[in-house]
Amino acid sequence: MTIEQESLLSQLNKYWQCFHCRIIEDPQLAKDLEDSGMGWGVGIPCPKCGNTTSKNKFPNQRFQPLFEMMIESSSRPILVLMLAQTAFEGLLDDFVIRLTRRRQCPDDVEVAITGILTNLHSRKQFIKYLTGNTLKQMVQQVGFPEILGQLDLISKKRNLFLHSAYHSELSSDDVRMALKFAADTVDFFAGLFSKYGDWVNPN
Repeated sequence: MTIEQESLLSQLNKYWQCFHCRIIEDPQLAKDLEDSGMGWGVGIPCPKCGNTTSKNKFPNQRFQPLFEMMIESSSRPILVLMLAQTAFEGLLDDFVIRLTRRRQCPDDVEVAITGILTNLHSRKQFIKYLTGNTLKQMVQQVGFPEILGQLDLISKKRNLFLHSAYHSELSSDDVRMALKFAADTVDFFAGLFSKYGDWVNPN
């Protein structure tokens, strides 16, 4: 297994999300959570806020098959690139949902909002509307200034491979780039979820 593959796989057990406050990176807490409350960590105090409400892994467990498929598909570069982009967009969707819930948005309104945010541009616009900051500003705030450029490069390489009249070859370097991008994506959104984790009074 390559360094990039190992790094990506380790991201699945690196962070936990306290439903009350922020993202937690704490190996001892992770072990305690695994052993308590059927994996939900009920009764274990959050080291940041002290709350004993439930917690879960970050990213959500539904990302595990996605990451594992990236690692298993290293011999098929186009698939790795597509999955890396999917992981970013999936976590961006989760971030939008987090922002609406932190503003105590009713469930039916949340569903209606997320249902119409069907592309990256509309999600970016909505995030700016809610927070006053662009996604470009946010990547600077949490220390990942290159990640949007990496996303754009992955998207361009994918499109060239799939749609170019002159078939563009992908290499093992592209696989390594996409795997590193996916691992960085988890760290980026962990920082973003924490920075924008405060509850906002809608009134």
